[in-house]
Amino acid sequence: MNLRARTIESIGFMVSAVSENRDFLPAVKSITEKLFVLLNQEFAHDDPQEVAVKEALSKVAFYLKEDF
Repeated sequence: MNLRARTIESIGFMVSAVSENRDFLPAVKSITEKLFVLLNQEFAHDDPQEVAVKEALSKVAFYLKEDF
């Protein structure tokens, strides 16, 4: 669970790193869809993935702005 959570966090950081470059729009939209699928699943009480997904989605929302 921790490794997956850290991977999801890393995805959010990568999206933040390219936030000035709109060339990644199709990839970020695809990532967004996958993150929402993850968010809709039920997490265990102690699963850090839920927080990681929400944080990554906040970074994605900043990148996508009106497309979010």
